[in-house]
Amino acid sequence: MKRSALRAACALVALSALGLQARHFAGAAEGGSAAPPAPLAAIAPGGDAARAGTQTAQADPQLPRRSNTASKRDVFAPHSWAPPPAAKPKAAPPPPPPPEPPAPTAPALTLVYLGQFDTAGAATVYYLAQGDRVFAVTAGETIDGVYRVLAPEGRSLALLYLPLNIKQLLPMGPPPS
Repeated sequence: MKRSALRAACALVALSALGLQARHFAGAAEGGSAAPPAPLAAIAPGGDAARAGTQTAQADPQLPRRSNTASKRDVFAPHSWAPPPAAKPKAAPPPPPPPEPPAPTAPALTLVYLGQFDTAGAATVYYLAQGDRVFAVTAGETIDGVYRVLAPEGRSLALLYLPLNIKQLLPMGPPPS
């Protein structure tokens, strides 16, 4: 019985010494103090083993403390291994506003100057053709509700395009060759 108690005491001393050395080296590697902790009380043959165990049960200040909040995690909570949903692409900036449409213009003149008739004391009559139709008009008259004859301007006859209120010039004289 003495031999088995002696073996148990030696094993306990050896294990506690190894544990202390491991903590000492771990503390020195982390930049802590290199001083070893206080040695355990030796167990004398036939001594009190409970007294030696009280010193090993004390908390070591170099050991990290556990918090109770980490142990309250639900280990059986559902978990998905699917990848997280792709991030939504950023909205593209709105396109620039379309360019302003060009200002409306009058269509090309389809009237052709044929000639004029001047009489003393009367307004000049201008003869104009559009396709197979011939118009005899004076200044101030309208043609088909689209053109109003204004007055001659140099070698041209001024006409007003009524839908857009745009002035156009109809050349008078011989047609260009």
